[in-house]
Amino acid sequence: LVTEKSWKELVPGHKEMSRELCHQQEALWELLTTELIYVRKLKIMTNLLTAGLLNLQRVGLLTEVSAEILFGNVP
Repeated sequence: LVTEKSWKELVPGHKEMSRELCHQQEALWELLTTELIYVRKLKIMTNLLTAGLLNLQRVGLLTEVSAEILFGNVP
């Protein structure tokens, strides 16, 4: 996902907004971008762990473990 650099790029008329409303928008934008970063890192970690598990299973280790069961609730 590609995001804008600021919430102001998405909100027309942001220059006319009150200071309090601008602060609220900043807080919401920070929450949104923080969650997006978290999801991206979680996806990287699960991809790496799944790849590692599959490599181990190719040589006969941890064959009783399923990547779908381990990470089934992540998506």
